[in-house]
Amino acid sequence: PAALERAVAPRDDVSPPPPLDGGDPAGRSRFGLGFELPRKGLPMLGAGSFGHAGAGGRLGMADPGSGLAVGYVCTAMAWEPAAGPDPRWTDWTEAVTATAAAL
Repeated sequence: PAALERAVAPRDDVSPPPPLDGGDPAGRSRFGLGFELPRKGLPMLGAGSFGHAGAGGRLGMADPGSGLAVGYVCTAMAWEPAAGPDPRWTDWTEAVTATAAAL
Protein backbone atom coordinates (compact mmCIF):
# COMPACT_ATOMS: atom_id res chain seq x y z
CA PRO A 1 0.00 0.00 0.00
CA ALA A 2 2.74 2.54 0.83
CA ALA A 3 4.58 1.87 -2.44
CA LEU A 4 1.34 2.30 -4.40
CA GLU A 5 0.58 5.57 -2.61
CA ARG A 6 4.06 6.84 -3.46
CA ALA A 7 3.76 5.75 -7.10
CA VAL A 8 0.50 7.61 -7.68
CA ALA A 9 1.31 10.71 -5.62
CA PRO A 10 1.91 13.83 -7.74
CA ARG A 11 5.62 14.53 -8.18
CA ASP A 12 5.98 17.96 -6.68
CA ASP A 13 9.03 17.45 -4.50
CA VAL A 14 11.47 15.84 -6.92
CA SER A 15 13.07 17.19 -10.05
CA PRO A 16 13.86 16.59 -12.84
CA PRO A 17 11.91 15.63 -14.97
CA PRO A 18 9.76 18.69 -15.55
CA PRO A 19 6.97 19.45 -15.98
CA LEU A 20 5.94 18.42 -12.51
CA ASP A 21 2.32 18.06 -11.46
CA GLY A 22 0.70 21.41 -12.14
CA GLY A 23 3.80 22.61 -13.98
CA ASP A 24 2.24 22.40 -17.43
CA PRO A 25 0.02 25.48 -17.82
CA ALA A 26 -1.84 23.87 -20.72
CA GLY A 27 -2.76 20.86 -18.55
CA ARG A 28 -1.26 18.39 -21.01
CA SER A 29 0.62 16.30 -18.47
CA ARG A 30 0.37 15.22 -14.87
CA PHE A 31 2.69 12.55 -13.49
CA GLY A 32 3.21 10.52 -10.35
CA LEU A 33 6.29 8.36 -9.97
CA GLY A 34 6.52 6.91 -13.47
CA PHE A 35 2.81 7.02 -14.31
CA GLU A 36 0.41 9.58 -15.68
CA LEU A 37 -2.25 10.80 -13.27
CA PRO A 38 -5.79 11.88 -14.19
CA ARG A 39 -6.03 15.29 -15.83
CA LYS A 40 -8.36 17.35 -17.96
CA GLY A 41 -8.80 15.48 -21.22
CA LEU A 42 -7.73 12.15 -19.71
CA PRO A 43 -9.71 11.50 -16.50
CA MET A 44 -8.64 7.83 -16.56
CA LEU A 45 -10.69 5.82 -14.07
CA GLY A 46 -11.19 8.56 -11.48
CA ALA A 47 -9.26 10.58 -8.96
CA GLY A 48 -7.21 7.72 -7.48
CA SER A 49 -6.30 6.08 -10.77
CA PHE A 50 -3.09 6.09 -12.78
CA GLY A 51 -1.80 4.76 -16.08
CA HIS A 52 0.01 5.79 -19.20
CA ALA A 53 -0.79 6.56 -22.81
CA GLY A 54 1.90 5.10 -25.01
CA ALA A 55 3.25 6.12 -28.38
CA GLY A 56 0.95 5.11 -31.16
CA GLY A 57 -2.29 4.97 -29.18
CA ARG A 58 -1.64 2.28 -26.57
CA LEU A 59 -3.23 3.01 -23.23
CA GLY A 60 -3.32 1.36 -19.81
CA MET A 61 -5.15 2.51 -16.67
CA ALA A 62 -5.74 1.13 -13.18
CA ASP A 63 -7.77 2.21 -10.17
CA PRO A 64 -6.65 0.51 -6.95
CA GLY A 65 -9.79 1.68 -5.14
CA SER A 66 -12.21 -0.13 -7.44
CA GLY A 67 -9.87 -2.92 -8.51
CA LEU A 68 -10.49 -2.02 -12.15
CA ALA A 69 -7.65 -2.18 -14.67
CA VAL A 70 -7.98 -1.81 -18.45
CA GLY A 71 -5.73 -1.71 -21.47
CA TYR A 72 -6.14 -0.69 -25.09
CA VAL A 73 -3.80 -1.72 -27.89
CA CYS A 74 -3.88 -1.14 -31.63
CA THR A 75 -1.92 -2.34 -34.62
CA ALA A 76 -0.99 0.90 -36.35
CA MET A 77 0.98 3.78 -34.87
CA ALA A 78 -0.64 7.20 -34.81
CA TRP A 79 1.50 9.91 -33.26
CA GLU A 80 0.63 13.58 -33.41
CA PRO A 81 1.05 15.09 -29.93
CA ALA A 82 -0.33 18.49 -30.95
CA ALA A 83 -3.58 16.85 -32.10
CA GLY A 84 -4.56 15.80 -28.58
CA PRO A 85 -5.88 12.39 -27.53
CA ASP A 86 -5.78 9.59 -30.07
CA PRO A 87 -9.22 9.63 -31.75
CA ARG A 88 -9.25 5.82 -31.84
CA TRP A 89 -9.62 5.61 -28.07
CA THR A 90 -11.53 8.80 -27.23
CA ASP A 91 -14.99 7.14 -27.19
CA TRP A 92 -13.54 4.06 -25.48
CA THR A 93 -11.99 6.08 -22.64
CA GLU A 94 -15.25 8.00 -22.13
CA ALA A 95 -17.17 4.72 -21.81
CA VAL A 96 -14.57 3.21 -19.46
CA THR A 97 -14.54 6.37 -17.31
CA ALA A 98 -18.35 6.34 -17.08
CA THR A 99 -18.31 2.66 -16.11
CA ALA A 100 -15.67 3.28 -13.44
CA ALA A 101 -17.70 6.17 -12.01
CA ALA A 102 -20.73 3.88 -11.70
CA LEU A 103 -18.84 1.27 -9.62
